[in-house]
Amino acid sequence: MTFHADLASYTLAQGHRIVEPGALELRLAASSGDVRHRVSLTLTGAERTVDHRRRLLCEVRAK
Repeated sequence: MTFHADLASYTLAQGHRIVEPGALELRLAASSGDVRHRVSLTLTGAERTVDHRRRLLCEVRAK
């Protein structure tokens, strides 16, 4: 599975968005209280600022 790192960005107190390396957990769920699958992954690379052109959608294909 591949997804764009922009989807892991968050907003700092100063108001700009960043992506930083580290551990993440993706959760596939029917609702926030009904998590059915979890996938652990690690983002690598340098911390970077994300601007208004960031990716907001993730196309997924399951087999």
